[in-house]
Amino acid sequence: MKIRMAEEGDHMFLVREYLQYFSPHIEEAKRYAELNLTCDRTWLMEEDGLILGTLSWGAREGVHSGIAQLTGLRIIPSRRRQGLAGTLLQAGLEDMASYFADRAASLRRVFAFAPEDQPGAGPLLQAYGFHPLHRLDGWREDGVGEWFYVR
Repeated sequence: MKIRMAEEGDHMFLVREYLQYFSPHIEEAKRYAELNLTCDRTWLMEEDGLILGTLSWGAREGVHSGIAQLTGLRIIPSRRRQGLAGTLLQAGLEDMASYFADRAASLRRVFAFAPEDQPGAGPLLQAYGFHPLHRLDGWREDGVGEWFYVR
């Protein structure tokens, strides 16, 4: 198993991921893929050519603010509950720290949103030092609460 940075050849995978998890709109999916390849940083966990999971994050408010947002963390259903999300999250946190350090800045805070309809997200984030700060009702979807976490 390896964890690697997404590259241009992963564009169609990212489009399909968006269509599967977020929206059926192809133009949105193309924009998502482009942003994940050019603006945010996206890591893929791969085994024998199969992508098992993705993690994406981006610097916010300029690199010298030291703020990063964890924008996505997904593991394919057949491989969940095996510790892969934690492994990928740890790799992402290490990448954030080195990204900021390479630019003569320090990673000060990482924030993330965790929908309540994904019950494993909150405990995972807390296991890696995130703290729930605020619950948001209907933030992305009516009837679904979401927690704002900070590390």
